[in-house]
Amino acid sequence: VDYGSGQAAGIGADLGNLFGLIELHAKFERRSLGKEFLPTYFGPFYEIERHKMSGYTRNPEIATKVDSLRFVTAETKGYFGELYGEILKTVRLIGMFERLDDQKGSGILHMGAEVPNVPMIAARATYDKIGVETLRDVFTLDSRSVAKVGLGYKIKPYLILFCDYIWTLEWDSNKKVYKPQERFQPSISFVWNFMK
Repeated sequence: VDYGSGQAAGIGADLGNLFGLIELHAKFERRSLGKEFLPTYFGPFYEIERHKMSGYTRNPEIATKVDSLRFVTAETKGYFGELYGEILKTVRLIGMFERLDDQKGSGILHMGAEVPNVPMIAARATYDKIGVETLRDVFTLDSRSVAKVGLGYKIKPYLILFCDYIWTLEWDSNKKVYKPQERFQPSISFVWNFMK
């Protein structure tokens, strides 16, 4: 099955190393998206959305992530911004935000931090939110939020055994509240720096 496509044009800025403390890079894109196309199809919510999207949509015909593509029936435009950097050559930070023009609640936020260059261990944390419209949405935890914290042991410098704590919220229709869903997830990461 063929689905849509999209294009983007943008600019980037490299602020370099400021006083030996912090290194910053920024990117801004203007996007033009076709019908049946989502620019972040495989995102942090993919595992939640791919089989059941009932908590994220009011349309009963949308049951899975791939079903949602049929309902992207118009070409859209939007923007994407990214800011990333490194503090003291130890902590890496990243922030990304994207939004479609004239579509309320279409904002998608990703923030992350990692400590990759400490001997024997690695650490990482991410926070993702969909349906962002106002700044208040960013700090409101609900079923559109996913938080993850992980600690890893370096088996080899390029092979890391991680254990992630993943936190989401699910709506409890009986009690009319969001219930935390917490789990631990082990994983093995292969990490290689191609820019040496």
